[in-house]
Amino acid sequence: MKGVVGLLLALSSTLAYSQNSSGVVPQFIGVWDKDATLMCDRVPHQEQSALGLAHALLDSLSYSRDAANRSKEIPGALSAAQDMTGLMTELLRISKSSSNDYRCAEVPLGAFNQPATDATKRLIAQSAIFSLHQQIQLDDRLNAFTKKLGTLSQAEMADEMSSMQVERDKIWHSLVPVIEVVLLSLEDDKRLNKNGNIDRLNITLAQKQALAGKVVRLFPGAAGDDPDHMNMPTFLASLYLVLLNGHKAADEA
Repeated sequence: MKGVVGLLLALSSTLAYSQNSSGVVPQFIGVWDKDATLMCDRVPHQEQSALGLAHALLDSLSYSRDAANRSKEIPGALSAAQDMTGLMTELLRISKSSSNDYRCAEVPLGAFNQPATDATKRLIAQSAIFSLHQQIQLDDRLNAFTKKLGTLSQAEMADEMSSMQVERDKIWHSLVPVIEVVLLSLEDDKRLNKNGNIDRLNITLAQKQALAGKVVRLFPGAAGDDPDHMNMPTFLASLYLVLLNGHKAADEA
């Protein structure tokens, strides 16, 4: 439990605000609320429980993985472009598609960013949403940079691109404590083994298998068997398997 408290404090420091005097977590509006045309193809998991939040965060990560994979389209755009206008058009398309993926990544978390949601789950959801806002802001910077192609020196281009990549990596790593808090909430800290360690979950075997199966289905490579698919969102999803494979379910023999 001390570990959970420490991680929650770390999450609190990630956000640029604190609870108000009544102890109520302020509303943090998602980008999806402002985009009526946004089309997302995965049905969000909205069960208001620790397991429901674990599913929602996994769904969110799958959209973030889609955004991260957009970078694989860039080499094709570079080789296919016939002029600077064509190149800029393709790069802007890729970046804007990435932003839409990050917007979709906010949707599964929206159900846990409601006044009726308990403060801990809201803090977790809002921390993840905040990181997605940062990703979208970086895409906006990339769009502005793309529009200046041809007017910058190679040194200026390298400096801006490397700065954005460093910031992108920091955003991904800021999600590690978010994932850890969610996974720790699935542990049953009231059932210790003979060595005094936690080795049980507070979910059933069927629920455990469904969650693990979802990780493998949505994230090829999360089990460590396909390095070509390993990126930061997939690594974060693989943390689910570390927990699930290392703990027995509540009703598991």
